Amino acid sequence: MYSFTLTCKSSATPDVPAVSKNAYATTDYARPLAPKSITASLNSPNLTVNWLPPSTSTAPISFYRIQINNVTVDNNIPNDKTSFQVSGEYKYDTDYKIVVSACYKNNQHSSVCSLRNGNEISFRESKPSTTSTITTATASATAAAPTPITATTAPPPKSTGVHSYSISISMIIFSLLFFI
Repeated sequence: MYSFTLTCKSSATPDVPAVSKNAYATTDYARPLAPKSITASLNSPNLTVNWLPPSTSTAPISFYRIQINNVTVDNNIPNDKTSFQVSGEYKYDTDYKIVVSACYKNNQHSSVCSLRNGNEISFRESKPSTTSTITTATASATAAAPTPITATTAPPPKSTGVHSYSISISMIIFSLLFFI
């Protein structure tokens, strides 16, 4: 805000006192700085955009604006939000240019937004891989439906170092008689 005094005096009537009036003027802020650390994620068909507010700004932020491929998708995101879900027909394996701008309403009630420098990202997300199921069937002589085979693995048994054998008493006696 500026304050100034305007003083007027007529040269034609030097005996008339000068008239002074104080006036005030408010200038607009400069353009806000751009948001930073813009990221996006896709959960088709919706796109979620995240950002951090500028660390310092030359103007108060009134709202944020998001543009995707040069089309404004929202022009009034509240200034306390740093994430926004954009509903639409967004698809995997498609290139998108995303711009997040910090904006404020100036004294003439016009929107003044940050420059695109530093607040534009190129985004493309690949389609998530799907888990494939493999069914193995056994061959049979009849025309029955395939039988799924389920294989499980187990660790080999641990050896305790002591081995035991099951021997019958009659076998021991027979062996002794045979060798005598």
